Amino acid sequence: MKKLIRKSLSFLVYAFGLRGRVRDFIMWPLASRLLGVKYTEVITLKNGVEFCADMSDIVGRMILFYGEHVEYAWEPATTQLVERLSREARVSILAGSHIGYTVVHALAAKKQDAHVYAFEPVNYLYELSRKNIALQNTFQSSGGATLEKKALGERTGVAEIAPAAESM
Repeated sequence: MKKLIRKSLSFLVYAFGLRGRVRDFIMWPLASRLLGVKYTEVITLKNGVEFCADMSDIVGRMILFYGEHVEYAWEPATTQLVERLSREARVSILAGSHIGYTVVHALAAKKQDAHVYAFEPVNYLYELSRKNIALQNTFQSSGGATLEKKALGERTGVAEIAPAAESM
């Protein structure tokens, strides 16, 4: 039933080209109420990449509600740039993997023997990123990706990072 609700909301948001406040009203409060804040689903974008998306943040909601209709659910220009750079690179380094969105696109675009290194220090985001990278079996045959549960910075040391998503 929840998948049907999600598909109906996705249709409304995409078909009517809802933007800004109207879209955000549907995607967050209404969808969270109808689906629950812990709702998770694997979505396949038009370009064939798959994501385990949830309601915890804007990228997950964009994938849930736009993903089936588009190749790029979040920051299309940036994602296309990452793909272009990854096509030519033997090694790609992505700091701040978040849910693995740009990592997955880099994997899809990379040469067969290239490798993507990604970093994500936040527990919840690291686990979601790990799941999303694991979904991409097609792109892992040689080369692949390494996800490190670390942050990149100018100094060595320990820092605390606690976003709202981690408390879920």
